[in-house]
Amino acid sequence: MELLVHGLSQGRHVYHPFPKEGAVPKPVRRTPHTLEDLCYRAVIKVTTLRRLKGSDLPTLPPLIRRRLTTLSTQDFLEIESAPFKDMFDFHMYHRALTYRVRCVLDGGEYMAAHAGTCNSVQLSNEDFWQWVELAHPNLMCVYALALDADTSNVFLIMEMPDATLKRLEIFLVSQGLCFPEYFLWKVAEQLSSVIMYVEERQLSFGRFDLKNVYLVRDRLHLDNKLTWKSCVDASPIRNRVQSIFLGDKVNIGGHYELQANSPSSASVIPPCPRVPITYSSDLFDLLVSLHSTNLPPLSAIHAKAVEMMALIMTRERMERLYNGDEDGELRLNERNLPVG
Repeated sequence: MELLVHGLSQGRHVYHPFPKEGAVPKPVRRTPHTLEDLCYRAVIKVTTLRRLKGSDLPTLPPLIRRRLTTLSTQDFLEIESAPFKDMFDFHMYHRALTYRVRCVLDGGEYMAAHAGTCNSVQLSNEDFWQWVELAHPNLMCVYALALDADTSNVFLIMEMPDATLKRLEIFLVSQGLCFPEYFLWKVAEQLSSVIMYVEERQLSFGRFDLKNVYLVRDRLHLDNKLTWKSCVDASPIRNRVQSIFLGDKVNIGGHYELQANSPSSASVIPPCPRVPITYSSDLFDLLVSLHSTNLPPLSAIHAKAVEMMALIMTRERMERLYNGDEDGELRLNERNLPVG
């Protein structure tokens, strides 16, 4: 069982704790749900796990929060098991025993990642529950826990990412493209926001890179510490701040070239003119400051990013209106719509 839980490779596995979608359902549950169970399930069905995390759930007492979001693996249907294909047709390895599932209560699609067993030391640690209960729009939040009654394994129910920021970087470099400046400021704004949120609660991510940042629709989500891909060691704030902009050096090999030029990946990002991209002096000033001995605080980076995003958006809107590009103005408005 130990080998099954931890896995020996990144290949597909044969352990399927979630009923498969479209498979013949198991016999009807012999022990009926209690009235309390039915009430909790009704709340999830009406509100959905995502909306619970972002609205009323944080204000509930801890015991009720944990009871409401502790479900069974039978409350989900397996769509597929890892490794998944991301939006660029790359294999996206998250961790051993990971599944794409659909909740039968709210119909939502999620990722289920193995966290341990019911009697493991990790799950009895208060630090574990602190990470479970975090709620931020740019964090891979834990919406619920799913318990496999047959094996006592526990799974974290989280957002299903579209890709990692590292994969997006690889794709753009393979196409001879760069990140637009607006996107870089968006990275700074969203990641500095979630780092400050976590550190205000006396927790820390430590060092991270672009592989720990996920794309989920039009947002960036920093990986939850509970599903961190690699060993996280203590590091000064310099590493955390620099990681917002600076990842590992990109080495585009034949495998990446082949997949990055596949038909499906070409439809993800529209063709861009191959012209030099000029960045503002404000962006270069920030990058220079990250290498200085007097690093700017995260609050200053966040404030500057918000300011620059508004400035770039206003400039682009004025240019589009001047050129009579009404369709471009509509796309600009869509890009900045708040996410519910």
